[in-house]
Amino acid sequence: MNEIVKMNKNGTDRISENFYQIRYYYLGVADVYMYLLIGEEKALLIDTGYASTMVINYVDELTDLPIKVVNTHGHPDHIGGNRYFDEVYISKNDLNTAREYSDPFFLKKINDMIIHNISLNNDIAIEEYQKDIELNNSGMNVKYLDLPEKGYFDLGNRKIYFLETPGHTFGSICLYDERSGVLISGDTLCDKAVLLTFEESTSVRRYRDSLLKLKEFCKENYINVIYPAHHDAPIGPELTDRYISLCDGIIKGEIKGIVRDGVMYADDGKICLVYKNI
Repeated sequence: MNEIVKMNKNGTDRISENFYQIRYYYLGVADVYMYLLIGEEKALLIDTGYASTMVINYVDELTDLPIKVVNTHGHPDHIGGNRYFDEVYISKNDLNTAREYSDPFFLKKINDMIIHNISLNNDIAIEEYQKDIELNNSGMNVKYLDLPEKGYFDLGNRKIYFLETPGHTFGSICLYDERSGVLISGDTLCDKAVLLTFEESTSVRRYRDSLLKLKEFCKENYINVIYPAHHDAPIGPELTDRYISLCDGIIKGEIKGIVRDGVMYADDGKICLVYKNI
């Protein structure tokens, strides 16, 4: 398994030849990872981070090739840098989510809620957060494209396949780099927790279906390395079994989630699933 030592530091890590992880630690309280894969003719940027990430600066340092951009889903920590690009690919099932999280009125509601409910370190952090929210508004004019009908992005002697995995959002996707044999999971699979708490999230049952699909895909393609959008990276495909088992326990009533702030928390001692609907 490729090894990346996680540091609280922004920057890039080379995963393998022409395959990079872009790291961004937001206000010291939230991390997010983006990925750049470079082919012979084009490059593919997977997610664009927060608005303040300035992902374009990292990309420009790594390649001069034309850039295609795809969002694993429509949340603001994954679409914030879309404003630097004319066109962005996204699942049609997450198009409205991306649009909503670029709307100034909706973002102001989110801003007010987070400022009141999350303890940021100081006034400077709060100011930076509010600036980030404002910058997200500039993504409203991005032209969103449906995912390619052929099922993959062709970068020139390098194909990146995508797999639709509803759960965290209805339009969440994972991507598979055929050359390196690595899967990029977005927020579908993370080693700490997966959130099914948003209006745009699915039920536990629907998420379980996606996990079964993902497990089979990993088996068929001999995938043993997965890079998520948050927390520790890389992770292994065996994590899908843990989440499937957790989903099974919730669905059968063998695991009772703990209610907190209107949502349910269920864990197995290592991973946690946060959900609203079974």
